[in-house]
This record gives sequence, structure tokens and C-alpha cells, in this order.
Amino acid sequence: MTQPLGVDDFFILEAGEYLDRLATLAGGPAAPGADELVRFTRALRGSALMANQPAIARAASGLEHLVRAYRDGRRQWEHDAGPLARDAVEILRSLVERVRTWTPDDTARAERLALLLENTAAGGAKGPPVPIPVVNETGIRAFLARESAALGSAIDQAARSLHSGQAGSDLLTAVLRRMQPLRGLAALADYPPLPDLLDGIEETVSAV
Repeated sequence: MTQPLGVDDFFILEAGEYLDRLATLAGGPAAPGADELVRFTRALRGSALMANQPAIARAASGLEHLVRAYRDGRRQWEHDAGPLARDAVEILRSLVERVRTWTPDDTARAERLALLLENTAAGGAKGPPVPIPVVNETGIRAFLARESAALGSAIDQAARSLHSGQAGSDLLTAVLRRMQPLRGLAALADYPPLPDLLDGIEETVSAV
């Protein structure tokens, strides 16, 4: 009788499928579709969170930062984001294969990968430098509260101007700029649905 798949087994299969799709996209002869890269990277991160694999989710979040920077035109594919994305996919594949025998060294490896990807993505960001929040839980929550309030204020101001028919591109740009500190938070993926909410705000602003 076939034994049912355990959580780790299911995660290995599911994450492997996402990584195969990412490898195909990133390994093609031409620059890949950015939206597809973001979609499969987000799916990989979500799968890791559901399987209680925070270190892999953290590394996948770093890759998501990088492919978003490529999608937004802040990083080039050919000699910049592409080679690093391909390497990251292979490292993530090796990490996924080790979930049954996970060690602190694997956690450290995932953290190093996440930092490399996030720093590379942020290196091409426009606007003011993204502040680095403290790493304790209380500090992160305070950072989220402060930056979310600032973002809410920027959105409210832009919405009021839109309602009066006087909205300019500067106010919409201000909304995107206020999102940068939250986008740069390494632990953002641990606070759903904030990543999806930021995606929705960004897409709405872009459509105005």
C-alpha cells in the first residue's frame, strides 16, 4: 500500500516544480517574462511558508526582491539579475533537497543567499536608501506600524487628490516611494498578507 506523502515530501515535490519552472525561465536564451518570474517565485515562497520552512521562505523572498527589481526596470537581466537568479535557483534547489536533514549550516546558507539577493536588488533602487530595521520581533512590528502609517497617509493624500481631479504624478510617485522601506524589509514575507497588499497598491498606482 502506498504511504501518503508527508508535509516535507509534498513540499519537496511542489517546490521542485516551481524551481523547474524558474530554471526554465531564467535559463532561456532571451530575457524571460518578468511577471512569470515574480509569480513562480512568490509561489515558492508561499509553499515554503505553508510547509514551515522559514529559512527557505526567506531565501525565496530574496529572489522575489531581485526579480521584482528586474520587472520594475531597476536591474538588467543579461549581466546583472539573470546570472544571480540562475545561481539562486540552484542553491534553493539544493536547500529544498535537504529539508529532511536540515542543519544550522543550511539556515546560515539560506540567510547568506537572501542577503545577497536583497542587497543586489536594493543596489539598483531609486530614491532614498531603505532603512534597515532592527531584527527583534518588537522592533520589526514597530517598524511595520510606522512605515505602514506613512504609506497610508501617502495613499490618503493621493486618493483625495484623485477624487478632486487634481492628482499629479508626483503624488503617485510618493506612494511608490513610501513603499520602498516595506519592500526592503527582509521579514516582510513573515507578515501575510502585507506582500500581496503591497502588490495590489503598486498595480493600482501603475494603472492610474
